[in-house]
Amino acid sequence: MSLMLFIGVDRRNHSRLLGQALTCNKREESFNWIMSCLKKATSNISLRIIFTDTDAALHNAIKTQFSDSKLASCIFHIKQNLKKHIRPKIQSEYSNFIIEFDNA
Repeated sequence: MSLMLFIGVDRRNHSRLLGQALTCNKREESFNWIMSCLKKATSNISLRIIFTDTDAALHNAIKTQFSDSKLASCIFHIKQNLKKHIRPKIQSEYSNFIIEFDNA
């Protein structure tokens, strides 16, 4: 099962737990239902930016439920994907690549 945590930052720059969900699958229908529940639980507040991993089904559900929100990929997940997909291809050059990536 995957744990989803929804954390918001208020106008005073305080982090607030908005909700949480456990899901046993990564289907768009499930994400859509979770996002609709989040929307109801937060009285339809407008979310400006949503950071997430790169799951296409989750992105589609967010776009459906929070169409005015901007999607951004979490740097942690970007680096995990770089390690998984780029490292095997460039092998010994990966260390230099990641240093340049961090400095960009």
